[in-house]
Amino acid sequence: MSDFDFESIRTVHLVPLTAYHEDGSLNFELQAAHTRRMYASGIRCFLPAAGTSEFHSLSADEVVEIVRITVESSGPEAVVFAPVGLQVGHAIEIAKRSLEVGATGTMFMPFGHPYMSDAGAKDYYDAVIDAAPCPTLIYKKAPLPSNGLLLEMAKNRFFAKSWG
Repeated sequence: MSDFDFESIRTVHLVPLTAYHEDGSLNFELQAAHTRRMYASGIRCFLPAAGTSEFHSLSADEVVEIVRITVESSGPEAVVFAPVGLQVGHAIEIAKRSLEVGATGTMFMPFGHPYMSDAGAKDYYDAVIDAAPCPTLIYKKAPLPSNGLLLEMAKNRFFAKSWG
C-alpha cells in the first residue's frame, strides 16, 4: 500500500458496461474482450461492475468474478478498483475477495439509504477500510457523504493526500 502512486488515478476512469448474454447471464468472454480492447486503447483505470444499477443487481460472486476478469484481461499498468457497498458485511466480503484476485483497491458506491448521517457513513467507511486496507475511492453523487466528511477521510492513509 505505501508504494501506491495516487497519480496513477489522475486519468480517465472507465466503468465498463457489464456484458450479458441474451438470457440474462453474465458474458465473461465478452467482458474480457471489452477490457482488453479498452486497455489497448489506453485506458488504465478500471472500475468494473461499478455502474450504480449494475452493482446493485449483481451478487458478491459476480462482482468478484468481473473484478478478476478485469485484472486478468487488462495489462501491467492498469489499476482496478472493486466496487463495494450495501451492508457492511457484504462490502467487506467483496473488498477482501477482490483484493485476493488482484484488485488494486476499492471504491465505495453511493449509499442507497435515504436516512443517513456523516457519523454513520464514517463508521461504515472505517469498518470496511479496517477489514480490507487498500487504496480507496469514494463515489459521491449525493449530499452524503458531505464534503466535510470527505475532507476528514482524506487524512486517512488510504486516500490521496494531495491532488496538486
